[in-house]
Amino acid sequence: MSQVKRIRLALIFLLIFGVNSYAGQEKMIKNLDKLKTLKIEFRSNIEILLGWADERFPYNITIACSYRSPEEQNRLYLKGTSTTTLRGGQSKHQKDLAVDIYFIKDKKIVPYNEDYLKLGEKAESLGLTWGGRWKKPFDPGHFEM
Repeated sequence: MSQVKRIRLALIFLLIFGVNSYAGQEKMIKNLDKLKTLKIEFRSNIEILLGWADERFPYNITIACSYRSPEEQNRLYLKGTSTTTLRGGQSKHQKDLAVDIYFIKDKKIVPYNEDYLKLGEKAESLGLTWGGRWKKPFDPGHFEM
């Protein structure tokens, strides 16, 4: 069974049984529930991307953020985080067309490396926009449609 089919099956289990992760090849993709609200075409591309990543990289993967309320977006904007430059209502996170994905190793986010570049290039081949191409903010874990 392909990784994409496994991830889609995991999403079905999530919807039916509340299981919130997918274990494959001794690794884990966590927070699958954050994919539920994404627009269907975007979610399909993210499922493909996650399956592709699970087959190639030695990391656990976490979906850190998908939908973000305008209030949360404004809070992050006012806080001045390095990757949040848009106010509430301006971000694709509010439109269910953005997701933040990170590699995890030893329970810590893996800093930017060549594998994020490969993930970003794969996302771009699927028609997605990758935040790792942006100068400001540089956001290699961000993917949007």
